[in-house]
Amino acid sequence: MTDLDQRLPPHDLNAEEAVLGSIIIDGDSIAKVSFLRPEDFYREKHNWLFAAMLKLQNDQAPIDQVTLAHALGDKLEPVGGPAYLAHLVSIVPTSVHVVYYGRLIHRCSVYRQMIVAAESIKQKAYASDDTTLATAEEALYEIRLRQAEAHKTSWTAKELADDGLTYYDQVRAGERKPPVSWGLVDLDRKTAGGIYPGELALIGARPSVGKTELLKGFALDMAQEHSVAFFSAEQGVVPIRDRIIATLAQVPLSLVRQGLYDDAVAGRIRNALAELSQLSLVIDDKPYMTTAHIEARCQALKGQRNLDVVLVDYVQLLTDQPGIARTSEARVAYISRRLKGIARNFDVALIAASQLNRLSTYGTPRPPRISEFRDSGALEQDADIALLMNRPEAEYTDNEWQDVSEGEPYPKGQTTIFLAKLRQGGTDTRGKLSIIWHPKKQRYVSAAKTG
Repeated sequence: MTDLDQRLPPHDLNAEEAVLGSIIIDGDSIAKVSFLRPEDFYREKHNWLFAAMLKLQNDQAPIDQVTLAHALGDKLEPVGGPAYLAHLVSIVPTSVHVVYYGRLIHRCSVYRQMIVAAESIKQKAYASDDTTLATAEEALYEIRLRQAEAHKTSWTAKELADDGLTYYDQVRAGERKPPVSWGLVDLDRKTAGGIYPGELALIGARPSVGKTELLKGFALDMAQEHSVAFFSAEQGVVPIRDRIIATLAQVPLSLVRQGLYDDAVAGRIRNALAELSQLSLVIDDKPYMTTAHIEARCQALKGQRNLDVVLVDYVQLLTDQPGIARTSEARVAYISRRLKGIARNFDVALIAASQLNRLSTYGTPRPPRISEFRDSGALEQDADIALLMNRPEAEYTDNEWQDVSEGEPYPKGQTTIFLAKLRQGGTDTRGKLSIIWHPKKQRYVSAAKTG
């Protein structure tokens, strides 16, 4: 055993006594440290005391020396008897600083959790256990959840109003984080200016409809003025770069990939590369990508730059395997909740592509529905914005269309985005907008702007 192994785990007994004393002085102050659990207290008798306080709170009973002594029952004497309760009261003159003391306890508890997790990961690694990485990612996620619990999660009406005085003045003066424009004027108008920090938007489409191209267009437009991270679970960084260069150089993708271009086009490609180098864009193409990896990278990027937008391509290809998920539906629900948490915790606009279930090619064509997100209804529930792409050309040949469309003309090149969900509403929510693939620009554009 090393000297490091013999050290005591992180703890702060003075902070533990201060929190307990504060609550005995002012029973209502226990609500201010609702992020604490009995096991967060390092000393066992403090664990018992806080558990007894929580029981009194749940029973809507007052918390003081008398009621606490009664609630402890046969644990009163092991705790130190009435004398120890009196000692706790004597060491803090007021309960004003209970939150500060509580966060010290919480921080030490998180560090102890890290030590336990690290030991478990170490043992699995020594045993060459194939689940080591999954265990590490899951442990990191649980630790981050515990860290987040110490942040303020409840507000009184007065606190909301007081904060609002400053907030709305800043909004009016343009000093708050603005919404991020989609780069499509019609979509901006329908979503009150764009996507806002903390929101989760899902781009749903059936296979081969164009989700990746739409995300690429968003990334290029948004990275002009915002810091963007693009996480690709579907393609490597080189194919993504090919698509970006084709768009910036306005050259067909096939020519870029095969090198079938003359000196003039080569010059445009070099100019496009120079333009790419100026964008605030990071592309991550880690194989077997998980939400834990996305979260860790966001944490690092947030420290290096002011991360504004996260794009994920696409949900069903993320490889999270949480122990609680025994079905694909449960796995995708877990991923959905984590993506929502990333958007909120990092205050970023998060846009993720998601597969929709395929339709049979028989019967009358119809638009996609929000209930058709593949593998999980949780996606529909968690999304703040749900945009569903429909491109009949990707599903029907001209002849097939004539057989099923009841005489409607073949919609060549046409794509419709249906606004299936807008949690916060917008200024023009009429339900859909049209976009068109622009061959010269190698990207989607609003149907009204095809020049």
